[in-house]
Amino acid sequence: SVGPDHANTIDALNGLAFVYFTRGEFDRADAPLREALRAARTHGDDELKRVSDLTANLHVARQQNGDYEEALTLLQESAALSARLPDYDPDDNAIVQGNMAVLLSDMGRHEEALQMRRDALAHWQSAYPPGSPMSVNALMGYGLQLHEVGRPEEGLPYIQESVDLYRSIAESESEPYQLVGALISYGTVLTAADRTTQAAEVLGEAQRLVEASLPPSTSLSARLASAQAGLFQARGEWDAAVRAADRAVETFAAAGRADADGVGWTLATKARALIEGGQRDEALAALRRARAIFSDRYGDAHPAVSTMDSLRAVARS
Repeated sequence: SVGPDHANTIDALNGLAFVYFTRGEFDRADAPLREALRAARTHGDDELKRVSDLTANLHVARQQNGDYEEALTLLQESAALSARLPDYDPDDNAIVQGNMAVLLSDMGRHEEALQMRRDALAHWQSAYPPGSPMSVNALMGYGLQLHEVGRPEEGLPYIQESVDLYRSIAESESEPYQLVGALISYGTVLTAADRTTQAAEVLGEAQRLVEASLPPSTSLSARLASAQAGLFQARGEWDAAVRAADRAVETFAAAGRADADGVGWTLATKARALIEGGQRDEALAALRRARAIFSDRYGDAHPAVSTMDSLRAVARS
């Protein structure tokens, strides 16, 4: 027997966790990862890389299970361990900053997330030529984070640059998926910046690409319908907004592992349109469902829950 602390046992436990990851069973990945991490730590600095990797994997499991505080602590621990490795690569730190920005944003800590995005973008732009894949992703991430902190106009130039680069990549590789996602994000932020005519053009391009190259029940199709609902709502087309929101929620469900946040924010868009259209009972029903989604994922103190409560107060007034 190789024993519970042997490297082969640690690898087997990590492999089991990976199987659970691929199935979306993140709660079941928790125990084998904790056992693997305990065993790896008994080897001290000889297993520094393995401990760092396992800590990062456990952070993913905790994040997916909604324990954002522990996930953030684990990600910080993993980054600190990586920095002690003899072959430490500054790229790794920029990747961690991007992951940390996602976590902080999920926790409602958008200004801190913006700083992480800014630092990551600065690294990729200084270390690689313009148009490198990581730089393109970082441009989009920074632009979207500016939107998250309520500065969509400032985010638009970064997002547009990213979209232009994704478009050139799609043309050379005949691979539209990233471009579609980028166009949906661009249209969403254009809507938030009250540039609805341009948003309609951008989302129209996304629609044409989806119809030409994607199956109907994908998460991208759902995101597109949600963005269209937001655009209709911004233009005062209440009935069209409700129909697009319903289509988005149905498509999120049909696409498999549901994007809970996507469903929650789509229901909020639907509720805004229903309130404007005078259908307050239906709006309250949508908001109850949205509030439950965000409360279950993040707890009642999260800003998204406060937003749902504010909308419920408007619906009742």
